[in-house]
Amino acid sequence: HSILKPHAFHLFADEGYLLEQYLEQGTLLNLVNLAKTEPQGVLDEAIAMFFTVELLRTVESIHAAGILHGDLKADNCLVRLPPTLSSTEWDSEYQASGAGGWAQKGLCLIDFGRGIDLHQFIPDVQFVADWKTGKSDCAEMREMRPWTWQVDYWGIAGVAHNLLFGKYIEDVAVDIHSTVAVASVSASASTKEDAGTTSGNVEMGFGARAKKWKLKEPLKRYWQTELWAGLFDALLNPATYMSGEEGSKMRITRALRACREGMESWLEREGGRKGLKSGLRRLEERIREQKGR
Repeated sequence: HSILKPHAFHLFADEGYLLEQYLEQGTLLNLVNLAKTEPQGVLDEAIAMFFTVELLRTVESIHAAGILHGDLKADNCLVRLPPTLSSTEWDSEYQASGAGGWAQKGLCLIDFGRGIDLHQFIPDVQFVADWKTGKSDCAEMREMRPWTWQVDYWGIAGVAHNLLFGKYIEDVAVDIHSTVAVASVSASASTKEDAGTTSGNVEMGFGARAKKWKLKEPLKRYWQTELWAGLFDALLNPATYMSGEEGSKMRITRALRACREGMESWLEREGGRKGLKSGLRRLEERIREQKGR
């Protein structure tokens, strides 16, 4: 459900056309912007967590197939909320297994124009960015360090941050020789409600010491800070989680799966009380209203 079905591909000498299934509900970025028109100004945490779980599950699947997306962001995630005919087709309690109609709700990844088929390279291949990098690139690219899976981990972090905060991600690094946090990109105003995450140095497998990164924007204390902090720490610092992975190397599948399963458990326990289904229904209605204008 989370990868669009291709219908045809037409390749010419100077251009190509990929014809795919059409989804009319827009992207996650559209949802974020829609939420900004509401009094709260951001998506409900349960909804942000639901789409984050869907993204984690989808990326885990394409990574298992040896594919990097390479350009994960909110506007490359289509909303997949098809209408249901009756309440019995969609259980009010979230089910991580997809039962109760939940498998029909989620997202679809699009735009694999920067994708990489790792089967075309030697095992454990690493890349180095040869373009002018910016704040939209992962730390490894910005620091001219080798990367593979990190490009998508940074992308997931960016999407989750956008869903949660309603703004683009910014990270900060802990200086190697001190405990002073230094902004990696231009600073913006931050909230006083800071849940924080631990930071420190990490010895990388490439023979050089590297910084450890955390979000510049602090988590709200009334959020599920343990779940979110653990996820963002893994996504921004994947090298620190390699010891728990198969062969003590990338991918950090086990770490991210544990984060996803923790969020799924919370949604199963609290999703009904937090109004996850009703919130998604409201979004469906707002999308229809927008399209009808």
